Amino acid sequence: MGVFFIYILKSSVCLVLFYLFFRLLLSKETFHRFNRMALLGVLFFSLLIPCIEVTTRHQVEVQQAVLSIEQLLLMAELEATPANVGAVQETPAISWVQIVLLVYLAGILFLVCRNIYSLICLFRLIHSGKHEKLEKGVTLVVHNQEIAPFSWMKYIVISRKDLEENGREILIHEMAHIHHRHLVDLLVADICIFFQWFNPGAWLLKQELQNVHEYEADETVINEGVNAKEYQLLLIKKAVGTRLYSMANSFNHSKLKKRITMMLKEKSNPWARLKYLYVLPLAAIAVTAFARPEISEKMEEISAVKVNDLAEIVQEKVLQDTVKVSKDEKKDDLVVSGVKSKEEEEIVIFEVVEQMPEYPGGMSALQKYLSEKTAGSPMKGKAGGRVMVGFTVAETGKIKDVRVLQSDEASLNQEAERIVSEMPDWIPGKQRGRPVPVKYTVPIRFGNIRFAENKQPLIFADGKEISMDAMEKLDPSTIESFSVLKDATSTALYGARGANGVILVTTKEGKEGKAQVSVRVENSFSAPTKMIDIADPISYMRLNNEAVLTRDPQGVIPYPESKIANTMAPNRNPYVYPTVDWMKEMFKDYTVNQRVNFNVRGGGSVATYYLAGTFSNDTGLLKNDGLNNFNSNISLKKYNILSTFNIHLTKTTEVKVRFQADFDDYRGPVDGGNILFDHAIHASPVDFPKYYLPDLQNQGVGHPLFGNMEGANHINPYAIMTSGYKDYSRTNISAQAEIEQNLDFITEGLTVQGHFSTVRRSYFDVSRSYTPYYYKIGFYDKESDNYVLQALNPDSGTEYLGYSEGPKDVYTQIYMQAKANYVRKFGLHDVGALLVYQRKEELLGNAGSVIKSLPKRNQGISGRMSYGYDSRYFVEFNFGYNGSERFAQNERYGFFPSIGGAWMLSNEAFWRPIEKVANKLKLKVTYGLVGNDAIGSDSDRFFYLSNMNMNSSGRGQVFGTNWGNYKDGISTVRYPNEFITWEVAKKLNIGFELGLFNSLDVQFDYFREDRSKILMDRSFIPTTMGLEASVRANVGEAASHGVDLSVNYNHWFNNKIWLQGYGNFTYATSEFKVADEPDYAAAGLPWRSRVGYSLSQQWGYIAERLFVDEADIANSPVQSFGTYLPGDIKYKDINKDGKISDADLVPIGYPTTPEITYGFGLSMGFKNWDISCFFQGSARSSFFIDSEQIAPFNNPPSTTGSYTRKTALFQAIADSYWSEEHRDIYAFWPRLSTESIKNNTQVSTWWMRDGSFMRLKSLELGYSFPQQMIKKIHLTKLRLYANGTNLLTFSKFKLWDPEMGGLGVGYPNQRVINLGIQVDF
Repeated sequence: MGVFFIYILKSSVCLVLFYLFFRLLLSKETFHRFNRMALLGVLFFSLLIPCIEVTTRHQVEVQQAVLSIEQLLLMAELEATPANVGAVQETPAISWVQIVLLVYLAGILFLVCRNIYSLICLFRLIHSGKHEKLEKGVTLVVHNQEIAPFSWMKYIVISRKDLEENGREILIHEMAHIHHRHLVDLLVADICIFFQWFNPGAWLLKQELQNVHEYEADETVINEGVNAKEYQLLLIKKAVGTRLYSMANSFNHSKLKKRITMMLKEKSNPWARLKYLYVLPLAAIAVTAFARPEISEKMEEISAVKVNDLAEIVQEKVLQDTVKVSKDEKKDDLVVSGVKSKEEEEIVIFEVVEQMPEYPGGMSALQKYLSEKTAGSPMKGKAGGRVMVGFTVAETGKIKDVRVLQSDEASLNQEAERIVSEMPDWIPGKQRGRPVPVKYTVPIRFGNIRFAENKQPLIFADGKEISMDAMEKLDPSTIESFSVLKDATSTALYGARGANGVILVTTKEGKEGKAQVSVRVENSFSAPTKMIDIADPISYMRLNNEAVLTRDPQGVIPYPESKIANTMAPNRNPYVYPTVDWMKEMFKDYTVNQRVNFNVRGGGSVATYYLAGTFSNDTGLLKNDGLNNFNSNISLKKYNILSTFNIHLTKTTEVKVRFQADFDDYRGPVDGGNILFDHAIHASPVDFPKYYLPDLQNQGVGHPLFGNMEGANHINPYAIMTSGYKDYSRTNISAQAEIEQNLDFITEGLTVQGHFSTVRRSYFDVSRSYTPYYYKIGFYDKESDNYVLQALNPDSGTEYLGYSEGPKDVYTQIYMQAKANYVRKFGLHDVGALLVYQRKEELLGNAGSVIKSLPKRNQGISGRMSYGYDSRYFVEFNFGYNGSERFAQNERYGFFPSIGGAWMLSNEAFWRPIEKVANKLKLKVTYGLVGNDAIGSDSDRFFYLSNMNMNSSGRGQVFGTNWGNYKDGISTVRYPNEFITWEVAKKLNIGFELGLFNSLDVQFDYFREDRSKILMDRSFIPTTMGLEASVRANVGEAASHGVDLSVNYNHWFNNKIWLQGYGNFTYATSEFKVADEPDYAAAGLPWRSRVGYSLSQQWGYIAERLFVDEADIANSPVQSFGTYLPGDIKYKDINKDGKISDADLVPIGYPTTPEITYGFGLSMGFKNWDISCFFQGSARSSFFIDSEQIAPFNNPPSTTGSYTRKTALFQAIADSYWSEEHRDIYAFWPRLSTESIKNNTQVSTWWMRDGSFMRLKSLELGYSFPQQMIKKIHLTKLRLYANGTNLLTFSKFKLWDPEMGGLGVGYPNQRVINLGIQVDF
């Protein structure tokens, strides 16, 4: 904004100088047309000269003064954003630049409103008079009332008295104004005044221009033969008239003495025109004053010095993010020497060695491996960014200790660790000729487009911003209205934060009258919509044996026939030969929850109030059999309080105060329900029971005897569930105050409003648990049916509760808004103007780094001007001028305008014959720009500053005698980029609203959004450039388009029967316009390009079938995914090169995000009964089964602990799999295996499924007791109701709930049946 102010000030100075030049030298000359052109030239040069940049070899005092003013403005602008992010910030305050900006914009808004008012008065005056056509298309408007004559456009307005008495002289004068197009000059002058209203030179120049107009018109009158003395007497007579319309040419304008003097004055000497040449030295002085001193030819040296200075600042102030390792820690964990310490004999993990570890095939092979893995990752298309993964290459070459060091997106961490964990053995590093363990780090990039870090819409509840979680916690009974804004004109007022759409929620307020109390009590029954069907334990053992032998006929089977036979015996010992259904052992069939809501509203003429409170108690499905003296089942108690007070301080002043608080108290298992469900799926049903009954040796022990296997590291989900519990507390408090002042006493329709709100959020959790004691059967006497247990971890188990603290979350938010609104109706004209200033600040108490701990600030100014004529034609202009701390000075502010229009055809006269059939038809269109600064990740606070790791172990050095010293190095995390700027979306909406028979409402919208300047990682920069960190730029482009359709029907058949119907349909698709990728077309692989495909399109292999036999494998292209056998998946060779590789990846299926979503429902009532239902669905989407997670007998990767897992056997797999006996090449499951077969886990059409589904989302039946009955007990309403959610699902996919997508091993969606009663009094 400082740059804009500098330009305005420079042009103002030029305008004043040039005006003074004209006033002193030329204003008295009679070259009227020439003077007119000179004044317009003054405007042009004053706007042009500040844009001219020249350099001078030496700096003069004037230049120094100008530069000082520029620096003052620019530095003041930077007060809101820290120049040094390492500095400690004080409590934010509004800077003087922001105050000046508000005053400046308020002046512009005032002048716009003033001119709009003048235009409206002009329109009314022109349309209310009697019209007569004159020559050259001019219209004469005659009024009976007394009015000063004036002209505007091609209209001449005059009173009948003036027309009859002096009509000829006045008409010649006004025709001269029209002929010379003086109105254009005034419009140009007014536009200049809009932006320089503070500059007296602008006002004086317009006045001088009006004087010249009058001189020129007077001259025309005299030249037409009118007697000069009579004309001068006429001017004196009309001098008492009043000038009302600043944009018109009034007959009596200008000082009378000047006009008469100019008529009497002799013509100026033609040589006087040479005075105009004086403008040249004046312009030269101005250009020189604004010039900049010449930059030294040694630019590179200066730049280098500046960069070094910046690096020092960054090193000292900003980037102390990495926790420095203490001396003791360095001794233990970092490289200190290649020789073991005398005091310690543990293996030293090196970081720098003589010969570093190497991936098999070298760096190019590693890059290819990572590229293939990320291309086939299930996270592809869902998230993007870079993850730095650290690991240790052991002396054997195996990968160990995999961990994420830094991440742009937390959701990618697990996948990045999995990719690194699955790398083949490396060539180990060597120190002094022997293999040693070495730490290593690799970057993994998922995608290259960094879409906005926050894709959720902006949500406002009663004018304050809230999160999606907070909106979900709102009690539906407290919501008064709900609306969604998507087009550019609707979201412009919310600035950059509204780039993804805006949701407006208005809660209920008090009403004048006696107190109205409402109480609602509900009891619900919750159960899973669908559970996974698990095969029986005997099938599990038999197929596990088959999985071993089918891959290795000489392999050792895990379950001998004797164990299978004993397990099948009816009188078996269930602890020796267990058959555990972990789902039934851990989860109940359903759970019961309660909910109570209370609200009261009322008030008087001075104040009204609304109070609401909600309590809910949600319990989980986990079983508790009293094994411990604590209950580890889920118990979540939620408390919500809302209060709103409206106070009318005066008839024109209203104050609103709102307070809302949410409190969550939770107790449940240490691992959440989702993780426990995952554990139950990945635990063997036949290897051990959930716990043993004590044998003779363990009678009276003080702990449960949980089952496990050798090593005590296999998953016993029941032991994990019951071995402890976690408590957490979450608090979310918001307070809000508003004051609204009606300013009708200044001008009708003007109001101002101030808003302040703050949010305080906190969270903490504490876990208490013991380490289970695990046992296995040591000896079993079948005849006596007695067993002896063997302890597996006698030294590590505990009988007491341990204690651990979880993460803390402390958050504050402050939001301020000032608003001026003007709405007024002038006859058939509706005029509106709105100006909004908003500022938001957020602060985290546990951010984890210096940069993240600094306050986040976002501010902007937005406005709206609207006009409607006769409730038929509507036009609206919006703008947002937003600032962001993320960008450098030249990119910090963005201006995003939008415009919209509508035509209400149903209000036209020609529509009346059909208005009973079609009662409403409105056409509408909007187009505009929306900016978005929420790009990158939270770590990318300041793109224009570099980020250095001052304690980089990866860049450390070993030195000294016997290499006994070590020191961390410095590495680059991010390079500075001053050119990163706003992501810009161009939004177009075209639609209509149609009403039929006063019962049916239809709304249709076509929308298109073109996003440009999307932040991208430049993925294909050659390594020869030596760049350490990724390079980013705003070069991405994407587009989306679709249609929205909504239908509502509402009809009363009589006073007893009513019917409501509603439905919505949305089709939305997207596509890449620009993607940073190789030239696939030139390489003969056009199907690899992402351009033209949906943003969530998945690339994968086309699976033809399963291999039939070895001959089939020998005659097929080579598949480069490890070993494979008959019965494994066969892929199609797309490029016909004889091998299956990443060159054969093609777009498969629909996008993973549904392109079609819809819903429809009905509500009807008969007397006191009501019933309603709602269906919801989606179409045109695909998902991919995560085959690695459901592969039976496997130990798939996990981030929920270091347990050994053994996945259960799904019934669908047991029913359809390839085997030697049944070589079904189209079976659901390929050849069985006890290990992950990489050939079969690739993303392909084999695992692709149709994601379409339709669900009966809700169904409700209610009965309201008759008023005559409940009045006797002093009630106003008594209603009983029953409803259900997620009752039915229709889908082609049957394994689990299709809404869960490809990962069906998570906690299932819930079907809820609810019974309730509502009482109002």
